[in-house]
Amino acid sequence: MKNIFTPILLFGLGALLFVGCGGEDDVTPSLNIADAEITIPYTGGERTFGVEANVEWEATSNAEWLRISSFDRTSVTVSADETDAARMTMVVCRVPSKTSVSKTITVRQEGKPVQLIDSMALVELYNATGGASWTTKWNLSQPISQWYGVEMKNGRVAGLDLSGNNLSGTIPNGFYKLSMLEELNLNDNNLSGTLSADIGKLNNLVECELVRNQLSGALPMEIRMLAKLRYLDLSENEFSGDIPDIFATLSQLIMLDVSYNKLTGAFPSTLQNLPKISYLAMCNNKLNGSLPSWLNNLTSLTMIDLSFNNFTASMPNLSGLVNLKVLYLYKNAFSGAITAVNIGNLPKLKILGLDGNNLLGAIPAAIGEIATLEKLYLEYNNLMGDVPASLLNNPHWPEWRNTVINQQGGRVLDEPGYTPAAAVKKSIEPRPRPSKEAYKR
Repeated sequence: MKNIFTPILLFGLGALLFVGCGGEDDVTPSLNIADAEITIPYTGGERTFGVEANVEWEATSNAEWLRISSFDRTSVTVSADETDAARMTMVVCRVPSKTSVSKTITVRQEGKPVQLIDSMALVELYNATGGASWTTKWNLSQPISQWYGVEMKNGRVAGLDLSGNNLSGTIPNGFYKLSMLEELNLNDNNLSGTLSADIGKLNNLVECELVRNQLSGALPMEIRMLAKLRYLDLSENEFSGDIPDIFATLSQLIMLDVSYNKLTGAFPSTLQNLPKISYLAMCNNKLNGSLPSWLNNLTSLTMIDLSFNNFTASMPNLSGLVNLKVLYLYKNAFSGAITAVNIGNLPKLKILGLDGNNLLGAIPAAIGEIATLEKLYLEYNNLMGDVPASLLNNPHWPEWRNTVINQQGGRVLDEPGYTPAAAVKKSIEPRPRPSKEAYKR
């Protein structure tokens, strides 16, 4: 009897090809594939492999990216689209009635060269942010190692500093393919739009600075995937919404600044997972609620600025913050008394700003006993009573006097029989903070 070949394409899970090769029932099944492996380039396309069989056979692959696009009785053609990452799967050819008779072929698709991925990501940023209008433009015909602001390491883009370079528009998703990027500085530009969830792909990022732009929307949860991050500065943008719980996995973080945004909600609970945090700035937002007691456990802190928010309740115990140099809690709604437990035993404190709250009671002598204290702001509260001798005898008292006795309620006396004039209301302006540069690696 003559063999009759009838090709049939079946559609289902993955890619399935069925070719009928009818013959005598007593034919011993024979199935062979000419190649052990075929490779598709990263640009995509088709590849064909040969099949020899004398019985019915089928070819399957469960990989979604691989398509069985054409066939005849002696060959199979597979195809794939362009890809960045290398990938591999198997195509199985077998005799349905004889499951023990099967052959496999490995199908690989090459990944795009990483240098090409990096250059394409930078070109996408250039085009999306008005590269033709940048202050210092890129010559795209030159190697990327010669592009302004680009730092290379082992052939990959490891650093990008385009601060103050007149970038405008949104950061494109393709930019986040810079998988070896360690340092990013896009400060002082006109970037807008949201911060993409794809930022989580920059998992080698150590320093991220996006200061003084017009970025908006919520902070993406995917920031938590940046486990190597040590320096995060998103200040002076228009980010809004609650600060998500993104810090549990950022144990290397030393510097965090999200000041001058439109952030709301409570003090983020996962900040307690930052044993190395030294610089914490969240001022000029709309944060509220009370400060947690575990803040006292972050003993690496040297600077805290939570001013110009809506924090309430009494001040927490901060006496464990033995490395603290600057404490700014002014312009909130803290109430209750200032006690030695709140701020006592801070041997390195240089600046204490508690003005513009609802604090009451007497000024504790412990404040004047902080030998390192240089600047003190207690005005516009409801403090009462005599100024303790530890303050009056401090050489800084002539400077501090006007920032202590000027109360919005109550009365503070700095010498016997002295009655201060009515409080002179003046606006409280943001105060300078320590340079952030010292906190970089």
